[in-house]
Amino acid sequence: MHVLLDDVFDCTVSEYWNRIFLVDDYQRRLHLEGLGFSSYECLLFREGADGLVRRDLQISGVPGLPMVLQKLVPGGRYVEKGTLDRAVNRWHFVIEPAGLGGRLQIEGNVEITSLGDGQCRRQGKIAVTARLVGIGQRVAKSLLALVDENEQKSIAFTRRFIVEELRAKA
Repeated sequence: MHVLLDDVFDCTVSEYWNRIFLVDDYQRRLHLEGLGFSSYECLLFREGADGLVRRDLQISGVPGLPMVLQKLVPGGRYVEKGTLDRAVNRWHFVIEPAGLGGRLQIEGNVEITSLGDGQCRRQGKIAVTARLVGIGQRVAKSLLALVDENEQKSIAFTRRFIVEELRAKA
């Protein structure tokens, strides 16, 4: 099961990565203000000479987490491990909730392309896999709906951020 992304933002590819997505202040505000999570911590941020940027985040207090997952993942804590390949403008990430030993995973790829005239297009796919006996399919469907809802909130937050922060400081 998966969610497809196809969005246009009023910023360049470089602005998207360097002034929005990879900026800790944006990520902190997105997770805490935009998505309503209770905690956010950047565990790792490293840019290598190979053009790869690695970032790991730890998040907790996921609002709207399905009841069955609230019982399996107390506090709704998860770690997101992501890598940006600057050569192809592709972000790959894996999210694993704490305590489930890989039995529940959200994985995705996002690519950013230029549309010219100060716009870029974000396209991607986010997949949910649940290996939970007897409840896997139900959990995956519920989690997929939550991922889709959070993506819509993220899009709205990013658009506001571009207008209020990025353009206001230009």
